[in-house]
Amino acid sequence: MKTLSELLIKHSMIECFICLQEVPGDLLPMLRQMFDSHVGSTLATKPLMHIQTYSRKPYIKGRHRDSLYTDANESLVTIHYDPHIFTNNKAHGLKDAGKCLLSDDRVLWTPCPSDNGKGALTVTTTSGLCIVNVHMPYDNQAATLLLNKISWPEKKSAFVFVGDMNRNSKAFMTMIDETTVGKPSSGLLFPVATDKPTRVGFWQDGTLHKSWPDHYLVSTSIKHLAMSPAVVYDEVGDISDHYPILLPFKCI
Repeated sequence: MKTLSELLIKHSMIECFICLQEVPGDLLPMLRQMFDSHVGSTLATKPLMHIQTYSRKPYIKGRHRDSLYTDANESLVTIHYDPHIFTNNKAHGLKDAGKCLLSDDRVLWTPCPSDNGKGALTVTTTSGLCIVNVHMPYDNQAATLLLNKISWPEKKSAFVFVGDMNRNSKAFMTMIDETTVGKPSSGLLFPVATDKPTRVGFWQDGTLHKSWPDHYLVSTSIKHLAMSPAVVYDEVGDISDHYPILLPFKCI
């Protein structure tokens, strides 16, 4: 929560998205409370939180006792914050309400056909920006099934694809090329890797294992705005088995 709060405060003057995977149900009310505590002081308006709960229960590796969670559900969560966009309730009664854009995100859930614990949560804003928050299966066949169900960008679309890909950027880009060949989106996606490993663990023999399973794809229409490589927050402590990653874009 501390890391998410700091990210929102740091970027409180611009539109931003926070994409979370494998979110336990207990964290959802904590996120809402955090937003409420910042609105009016640091944040101009309350962030939108798009949630997709799916058929998988969170657990702690190596623990076989009862769940530690009160709400033993798991979700993909996309947080959308824009200081210039207000909800209907927020805009009502404001002096300049007519100049405020009203939030009207369109949200689509694409489940993986062969893995109920994986899928893609797509948020499309009123400006046409498309953000895909994804948790890809380990299995290549299952991953291909999911990729074939996702709506990829048209030539001029602003499109960002991010999440736990469960494979490095080069391997994932090969899958994307194979999935989109012969389709209108072929050649329209550009990989943005990270500057450091995004996950650090241990092999069974106890040796350190670093990997790059988290990264971005952006549409070629906005790749010149992406400030690559994506930044890895690897000094945040033991908050997850993955490090948070950040990709800023230049203002236009």
